[in-house]
Amino acid sequence: MRQQASNGAAVTAQALVTAYLFVPACSIRAVASFLFLGPHSTRKWASIPCMLRKMLQVEPIGRRLVCPTVLNELADNLANRQRAFQEFSHLDENLEPMARFRVYKDRLVSGDSPAGTSLNSSQAYESSRMQLVIQNLSKTYPGGVRALDNISMTIPTGMFGLLGPNGAGKSTLMRTLATLQNADSGSAMLGDLDLLHEKTKVREILGYLPQEFGVYPRTSATTLLTHLATLKGVGATSAQRKEIVFALLNRVNLFDVRNKSVATFSGGMRQRFGIAQALLGDPKLLIVDEPTAGLDPGERNRFYNLLSEVGESVVVILSTHIVEDVKELCTNMSIIHRGRLLFAGAPSEAEASLEGKIWSKSMSKEDLKRCQAEMDVISTKLIEGRPSVRVYSTQDPMNGFLAVEPNLEDMFFYQIKQNSRTNFAA
Repeated sequence: MRQQASNGAAVTAQALVTAYLFVPACSIRAVASFLFLGPHSTRKWASIPCMLRKMLQVEPIGRRLVCPTVLNELADNLANRQRAFQEFSHLDENLEPMARFRVYKDRLVSGDSPAGTSLNSSQAYESSRMQLVIQNLSKTYPGGVRALDNISMTIPTGMFGLLGPNGAGKSTLMRTLATLQNADSGSAMLGDLDLLHEKTKVREILGYLPQEFGVYPRTSATTLLTHLATLKGVGATSAQRKEIVFALLNRVNLFDVRNKSVATFSGGMRQRFGIAQALLGDPKLLIVDEPTAGLDPGERNRFYNLLSEVGESVVVILSTHIVEDVKELCTNMSIIHRGRLLFAGAPSEAEASLEGKIWSKSMSKEDLKRCQAEMDVISTKLIEGRPSVRVYSTQDPMNGFLAVEPNLEDMFFYQIKQNSRTNFAA
């Protein structure tokens, strides 16, 4: 009986993984949670077929995407699937659960791991930890505008926030990494791939959502995404392309409006379509430039959820001037201003660096002018019609100021102000 339960676990585990690939609405975390439950009791495994059935009954996308080829694969080679599951169970336990799961999923799909052969856990770890390393990158436009000034940073797998005001050089950096323009000097390496000189190879693994993008008039979401998939060489046949397009539209919650013209979409819907086209071809590097500008709070939250799911397994660079975007989504970040890198690290590190140095006070508009002349004011905003001032000081400024917890916005404004003073002095 125990052996039968183990065999059923092996089959349903792979079935669940395969179903995830064709029903992307199922979160990768939800799938992984079944594979890392600790001791795999029969009761725990018994819930997997139930979940799988629910996934396959998703309307209307489920039955269309679970094609006969997939069903046949689930029915064939039982012994190989059992051994594949045993392989998965023996992966290096030092790997994070999500990294182990992604390796297992990739091997099942590609067939690169013969049954009975142990996976190279060190290679799996390196794959899950791919980094984008930028060194001494510079760009000066005609007229002497220095958009990038010797930028160096390391961007790991996951969500990385590139924070800066308008005109800071963010779009220049994004366009350079996206192979749309050349840098004057420096290097950018994604693993062994040279982003500045191997542009054709870069475009094969790149997903790019620019700040603004046009669409063909009177063209439906399905037609346009299929056209873009064809241009990118996605899918060996039209049937495969259709499955991929439907899966992506479902993933970005646009399947119900797939036959409507993209030109009639709202701003949030168009941005979600932009993410869908950026995800064509399973990119390893995703560049998203100012994605939430102009979105209402509801659309912004939906976009947050989508990006956080995508960022679990690839390098995602989120370029924005909205501090909230970085705080909500990113585990690592940098601040740039006038082409210079001012800070690089985790958002929590940025906030911790100002601990005990931020003070706040509500005051009249007349007092605000005196405060700005005498103190290091980093930000002001109106609360119930009165200016609320936040100042930087290593000592208690007295005069009614109260110590407050620093936030990422404080770090942003502090760094921008310090850099502006440096440029003015120079």
